[in-house]
Amino acid sequence: MVKYRMSQTCINTKTWSKEAYIYLDKELIIALVAMAGTLMGSFGGIITSSKLTSYRLGKLEEKVDKHNSFAERMPVVEEKIKVLNHRVEDIENITGVNAKTDNANFTK
Repeated sequence: MVKYRMSQTCINTKTWSKEAYIYLDKELIIALVAMAGTLMGSFGGIITSSKLTSYRLGKLEEKVDKHNSFAERMPVVEEKIKVLNHRVEDIENITGVNAKTDNANFTK
């Protein structure tokens, strides 16, 4: 690497020697490479984060769909339970057996 020492004449005349241009070119190239690396890293991180967010959002939507289908089926199940309870009460009335109180006798 060529180091530049500005002489007093260069300061007074504001001229740069060939060595100074070489030194500045190397610094400029290094700065551009560093900037390119920073940009690539930043954009890579943004893209990766976006993909991860999209994936997690998809999984969450699947869970919500599963929950919604369960919530849609529950009223149907509740209605069937009501019908079965009425049928059990009708059978109890016909036979004279109360399943709630007489159940203890059946288990002994």
